[in-house]
Amino acid sequence: MLGASGNASSTVAGAKIVREYGSKPKTEQPEIRQKDYLALFQLMRDHRMLKLKVRGDNHIYQTVLLEVNADEGYLVIDEPFPADGVLSGNFRQDVVLEYEREGFSTIIRSVVEMRIEEDGDKYFRLAWPQVEEVQRRDQFRLDVSGSWVDDIVISGVDGQQVISVLDLSATGVRVAFAGNQVESIYAGTYLSNLTLQLSGCDPMRFNIDITHCHYVPDAELGGIQSTIAGGRFVGLSYREKQAIQRFIFSAQRSERRDQLEQAEIAA
Repeated sequence: MLGASGNASSTVAGAKIVREYGSKPKTEQPEIRQKDYLALFQLMRDHRMLKLKVRGDNHIYQTVLLEVNADEGYLVIDEPFPADGVLSGNFRQDVVLEYEREGFSTIIRSVVEMRIEEDGDKYFRLAWPQVEEVQRRDQFRLDVSGSWVDDIVISGVDGQQVISVLDLSATGVRVAFAGNQVESIYAGTYLSNLTLQLSGCDPMRFNIDITHCHYVPDAELGGIQSTIAGGRFVGLSYREKQAIQRFIFSAQRSERRDQLEQAEIAA
């Protein structure tokens, strides 16, 4: 298996079977900032799980850093999970890695240079990345539909019936209320003492600061008249936000596995 330090040749030389696929790395040495190296090294040392997104693919994957080589200017990551072949290593693919902690994210932008196969395992060598530390505003969001409708329930809203949760992130939610509720629910409304129940998680008590709202008269289309409102969570702890994030990842992985199975059946 690849080591967590050292250079590529010494790392893979002792392997029984090593194959490399893809373009050879560029010969020019990239600019390497000490603070970037330290941030990457800490993520590798602590075995932090990183989110991975690939240009042209809407799914979120997970991986870990296996090697940070500042001498030659490259990174090595483990095969992304779910392992569905999203990275080939046969051509350069733009990737974004992200590690989140409370209030901030480390964003790592790079390009896949090659795939390394060793005794049945796969690793991917990335060019030395651009690293930035940003205050986190955007959150990965789950579109709630199908089998997930019954796994996400909000209760405690006085005077209004929540038909369903439409989408969910660690920072906010979008819900559908029965009927026309725009006189009582509108931007600036503060809904208090609510409970969020996610399948497999403890109930979470919170408030919602409504940021937008509109009425949807869908009765003539065979639907249900409803009021769609979105807002920010207020009062959730960091651990509760992490629990929501884990739930979203689990749901997305399950959806991805179902899509792959359906594709195999169709083939």
